[in-house]
Amino acid sequence: MRFILATLSILGFLHTVPSFAAETAGFQTGFIQKDIWFSEEKPTEGEAIKMYTAVFNGRTEMLSGTMAFYDAGTILGKKAFSVSGKNVATVSIDWNVTAGSHAIYAEIISPTILVSGKEQAVFLEDSKSDDTKLTVAKKIIPSSEATTEGSNTTPNAAATFVTEHLPEAVAVPILATSSAVDEWRAETGAVLAEKQSAFEAKIEAAKDAPTVEVTGSVGVDEEGKPTLQADSFKLDKPFDHVKLFFIKIGAYIFSHKTLFYVTVGFALLLLLRFAWKRLF
Repeated sequence: MRFILATLSILGFLHTVPSFAAETAGFQTGFIQKDIWFSEEKPTEGEAIKMYTAVFNGRTEMLSGTMAFYDAGTILGKKAFSVSGKNVATVSIDWNVTAGSHAIYAEIISPTILVSGKEQAVFLEDSKSDDTKLTVAKKIIPSSEATTEGSNTTPNAAATFVTEHLPEAVAVPILATSSAVDEWRAETGAVLAEKQSAFEAKIEAAKDAPTVEVTGSVGVDEEGKPTLQADSFKLDKPFDHVKLFFIKIGAYIFSHKTLFYVTVGFALLLLLRFAWKRLF
């Protein structure tokens, strides 16, 4: 609707004041009023929308170029365009809305005109739009939807980065794999915590028990007296303490997400370094 109104206003202006349009055709080439607009009047965080701009070609030759959209200097996307003489063309890109303050603008890059069948570079005085200010509120997740650290639905910076910077076909498998790994980490941490409690209880109960446990059978010596023949013995206390030590370390690492991924990253780095040395 906005595009239709903008087009009608431009055409009406040219019709009512033809002499002015003819004299300033080169100067008028560029953006029209309301430089940037969106497919949704009030975009919300995470919403997939389109952002538009319109180019009016006041020349008689075909105008071509690349339209680049920016948010405070950060490139959002580019789109090639062409618009015939005395006409208006809209250019749009897709945008996944992010929370925060935005200063959206567009710029025409490498504009050319078609002269005698050949493209010729041209200077446009009006090649950059004004900033369109936009503030998007942070989406609040209801407490009923909030989850624990190990849940695959908890929003985090890494997931947001992947969603915003990678195509959906790539981002979805990455996030699914990450969620599965994190779920396994949380479950393993819980199992190790249970084993830690069990070993601590076992060691506490065995404090007064003998360190050496002997197993065997009762026999008779040459004089007919009963004897105990030891078949085996084992040291429980020292080994239980060693096991408990490693279980505690494992439970602590698996229960802390940051420490877990740092440890995994360090192990992978060592593995790659070892493989590199072996191969090269």
